[in-house]
Amino acid sequence: MNNLQLNLGIAQILPAIISLIVSTLDFYSLVILLQSLNFRFGYLEEITNFILSFQDFSRYPLDVFMSLPVYLLIIAVPFSALTTIPTIILIEKTFPFWPFLIFLSGSLAFIYFVRKVFYRAVRDYSSSG
Repeated sequence: MNNLQLNLGIAQILPAIISLIVSTLDFYSLVILLQSLNFRFGYLEEITNFILSFQDFSRYPLDVFMSLPVYLLIIAVPFSALTTIPTIILIEKTFPFWPFLIFLSGSLAFIYFVRKVFYRAVRDYSSSG
């Protein structure tokens, strides 16, 4: 931030903190969603490795994935946005209102969807013992 000579104010810091919190909630919602599949389909052996592989997408900015085929973009873009959107909020001179709003509303919809799936999986769960 010092090298870019950015004068950060509350208008950049507060939305960046909010987007970081929402990003963390999104990642944990993904974990809960995939673990909910265990309730429905029984224990899935490689689910933990599958969950951790999504962290690789969030290491790179969104621009890196734009040359990928569409079917890979469906997976890569949302999880790359988890780290890119907070950074864009801090770096941009003017507040990126629409990317922030789209990210926030998409994240909240995803969290709501995961909550519904989790409650349905728990409701339908029947122990084998």
